[in-house]
Formats: sequence, structure tokens, C-alpha cells
Amino acid sequence: MNSWLIEDTSGVVLIDAQRVLSVGREVAAAIQAIGKPLKAVLITHPHPDHFGGLSAVLEAFPGTPVYSSPETRKVIETDSNGLQTATRKAVPQDTPQAFPAPDHTFSDGETLLFGRIELVVSEIGPGESEAMSMFHAPGADALFTGDLVANDMTSFVLEGRSSAWIAQIDRVARAFQAASPRLYPGHGEAGSFTSLLSNQRQWLVDLREMTRARISDGELSDRDIDIIKEEFEARYQNRQIVAEIATLLALNIQAVAEELSKETGS
Repeated sequence: MNSWLIEDTSGVVLIDAQRVLSVGREVAAAIQAIGKPLKAVLITHPHPDHFGGLSAVLEAFPGTPVYSSPETRKVIETDSNGLQTATRKAVPQDTPQAFPAPDHTFSDGETLLFGRIELVVSEIGPGESEAMSMFHAPGADALFTGDLVANDMTSFVLEGRSSAWIAQIDRVARAFQAASPRLYPGHGEAGSFTSLLSNQRQWLVDLREMTRARISDGELSDRDIDIIKEEFEARYQNRQIVAEIATLLALNIQAVAEELSKETGS
């Protein structure tokens, strides 16, 4: 996943803090190499691959304020999605005993100022995660989207909100169409605002439609899942996964199938 560093003459702001402590230390070392103070850490959403390395960053830069939305902070404090527990089981040697929660919150439309670094908050609600915060840096012509976009990767759709996610993309496309800032995603390379949003949207639409075609009888067998995987991987080849879950695509298909069944009431 991506940690983005924004720098001005007086300091650095970090957006997202990696999944594990060892990589969090690498982020801290990169900031130390810049030779300027860390002014703030901003967390885009409550999936631990974006804050699991935060303890290591704060160890290197004690007292640094950590910001998120109130919704994200609540999930981090309670582990209501169970993902911190899952991460601790997966990599116990590289996970903190307790995940630190943000100590500052922001709201939709708020402008955050850190020296000359200006970031405008956009809260786009549930989609890939229970909550998602974006940060627009108008002076740098940049939009940091969190996991609204995973560029050229297999996304995490296990929370069953593919329809809401597509609607998010459409709203963001309209809201920032005039500015069309360069897009900095939660996973994958930065790139064109229009193409990255369009590609992510099409990926979700294709996942839904390929799954829908196999559950016309109201059921999804293991063979159906294998067929969808084959078709999908033929269309989207050589994609890395955003989470260290070997069966992520199959689990995505199951989650989308459940979502589609709820939409149709079957």
C-alpha cells in the first residue's frame, strides 16, 4: 500500500502509515532522511494496512498529531471490523500490542493547514471501507484518495459495498472534474484523475456483471466461482492483490454475490 509524503520548507505530512511495524520503520527512516519535522499523520480509513505501522512512526517522531475522521477513529479504537485481530494473527511478530488511535479528528470540507501545506478534506462515506477520507492539495494539484482507487491491482471488496463504491467514484468524478488533479491512490502508482477513476469503476462493474451472470439461478457454486475467476483474470491479467490474502479474488466474488442477492431480494 502507499504512504504519501507531502513536504514544504518547514516540515512533512504523512498520509497513511503502512500495515506492519517493519515497513513503518522504513517510512520513518525516509522522513528522517528528509531532515525536517513530521507535522502530522493523516489516516484515510480504518483498514490496518494503512495504520499498522503507525506505532513505529510515532516511536521515531513522538508527539506527532494523528488525524482521521471520527468514524475511522471509532473503528480503530474498537476494532469493530475485526481486521486488527486478523492482522495480529497473520503477522504477530510485526504488529503492535495495541494499535494507536488518532488523537485528532477532521470533518468534511475542513481545510487542514500545516505550514504551507493545505489539504481540503472530503468525506465520501462507506464503500471499500466503513469510511473513507480524501485529501485535496489544491496548491499541488493533487488528490489523495485512499482506497477509493487501487491502481491496476485486485481491490478489497469483502465488505460488500461494490454498488456504493461505484457511486462514490461517480460523485468524486463530478466533484473534481473541473480541477482534474493528479490522483494518488491507496494502492498502486499515481496517475491521471480520469483514467484511474474510470479504470477502477470498470473493474468493479465487471466484477459485478460477471458474478451476476453466474447467479441467475440464485446460487453460486464453487465451480461458478472458478469460472468467474478464470474470466476475470483473463481480462485483468497479472494484477497484484491489495491485501495479503491469497484467495482475495474468490472471496471478492462471494461477497459481491451476497450483495447482489440482497439487492434483488433473493
